[in-house]
Amino acid sequence: MPRTYSHRNCKAKKANSTSHSGFSTSKKTANMNDIPPEILNMILGHLDNDDLKNCRKVNPQWEAMSDGLIYKNNKKQLDQLEQRVADLEREYDELQARIRQMNDD
Repeated sequence: MPRTYSHRNCKAKKANSTSHSGFSTSKKTANMNDIPPEILNMILGHLDNDDLKNCRKVNPQWEAMSDGLIYKNNKKQLDQLEQRVADLEREYDELQARIRQMNDD
């Protein structure tokens, strides 16, 4: 039969996990430096460059990761702009050829 927990059970469990000073001894305090780099990279990867610039100020690890992502974002934007310029040049050449053809007719 599954054990059910009541408010009373929670209090008893809480009392068992604390020291005589009343502070919990069973939990470790989390630290931002404990975040694995892979997880941190996934989190920071969802931020835009303005947010990443602020993240650079947290600590050296965040600065290095943020710098890498800012570079990656800028490179991606530059590649997209270069592709757009190439598309516009191709469209311009096509329009120019059509205009010449219309003038020749």
